[in-house]
Amino acid sequence: MKTLALSSHELAGNNAADVGNILNATGGKVKVIKIYIVPNLAVTAHASNVITTTFANDGNTLGVQTTDSDISGYAAHVEGTPIEVDLTATGDDLILEDGEVISVDVAAGGTGPAYAFQAVAQVERVRVGGD
Repeated sequence: MKTLALSSHELAGNNAADVGNILNATGGKVKVIKIYIVPNLAVTAHASNVITTTFANDGNTLGVQTTDSDISGYAAHVEGTPIEVDLTATGDDLILEDGEVISVDVAAGGTGPAYAFQAVAQVERVRVGGD
């Protein structure tokens, strides 16, 4: 099945939180297959160099990515290199109706590193009836 990419605006800060959205503007229902963070600025992974990004749909967490080396699954931000976010949601929590959004919440902590990235969701259309 053909997949589509939906993306956010650039999320950026320096020891500050940010919030963004990935809008489903496809005109139909889609299923989230993968989510990526695409850094525009490098951030070293470290226990005191913390950027944690949470992706959610309608209050349900889809996945979390962090640079905190004390947390399993952490990853450094390498400029221009996509980071695949481990999806923790299943089933209907991965479905977006037309016009629904994936919220992207960024929390910064520790030494407060600067960050800048876009969030991208790879989705596929959900067939309805005989479509």
